[in-house]
Amino acid sequence: MPLVYNPALFQSISMEDYVGMVIGNITTVLKGMYKVDGRKFAMMGIGPLGCMPGMKLLTRNGSCSGAANKLAMLHNTALTSILAKLETRLYEFEYSYFDFYASGSEKIRHPSKYGFKEAENACCGSGPYRASPTCGGKRGVKEYSLCRHPEKFLFFDTYHPSERANKQFAQLMWNGSFECNQTSQPRSIVQIRACLNFSFSQNRK
Repeated sequence: MPLVYNPALFQSISMEDYVGMVIGNITTVLKGMYKVDGRKFAMMGIGPLGCMPGMKLLTRNGSCSGAANKLAMLHNTALTSILAKLETRLYEFEYSYFDFYASGSEKIRHPSKYGFKEAENACCGSGPYRASPTCGGKRGVKEYSLCRHPEKFLFFDTYHPSERANKQFAQLMWNGSFECNQTSQPRSIVQIRACLNFSFSQNRK
């Protein structure tokens, strides 16, 4: 979840127009890849931006930034919409979409369920929530805090999930949830979709 929400940007452009511009660029790239025989695309949405430690500094009470989360949801809705349209307009266009927002929100709401003890503060940084991007002496700041057990933290620094969290996201994208991996019973495509939080194109064979 490295994308950063900048409130100053939206003083001159609406969120909807900004998302439209971004999706337009993505569409251009996808069509360009299609022209050189790209047919199968794996796409991932944006996670809950407003709940990253760095974004909590924008709120008075340390809660998730509703504006940042709104931007992420607008983007994800627009992205899934354009993927569905491309599927109907481009011959043999296939895609899979990982719902990073839903998966990230689940870990934030229930960190202990996934083996984390801390989902509010970052492992490395300074200031409230260790949210200031000073980890490793960045920005000329030599004093910063580094936790002893990064694997217990959902976020490693200001904007990035920890290595353990990233491994879990990768496992979810490739193999489904832990519950799904434990079953030995055959699964229908509907069950697989539910486990993966994936949306599949109708053109998949």
